[in-house]
Amino acid sequence: MQFEINDLGRRADNSVFGPKLDGWEATVKFDSGEILRLSQLDGEAPRWAVDAAFGANGHPHWVNGFGNRTGKFRAAADPLRDALNARRDEIAARA
Repeated sequence: MQFEINDLGRRADNSVFGPKLDGWEATVKFDSGEILRLSQLDGEAPRWAVDAAFGANGHPHWVNGFGNRTGKFRAAADPLRDALNARRDEIAARA
């Protein structure tokens, strides 16, 4: 699994369905051209949820909003999860 973490940072958002959502958001691009948008809300570590998946042609496979946990939770694969957590820790240490 070859991928590049393009964006990873903190995000806070208001939710229509409940309390304010605070956590991390990331965009990951795979060598195949597929793109995932992921989030890890505060208290969910070490898991990351896949909020949206896009094919190499940009076609959306599914799209949920940031931090949406009302639908099916799709967890990131272990190698991706580990890389995201390591990058998150690096960013948090610099803050």
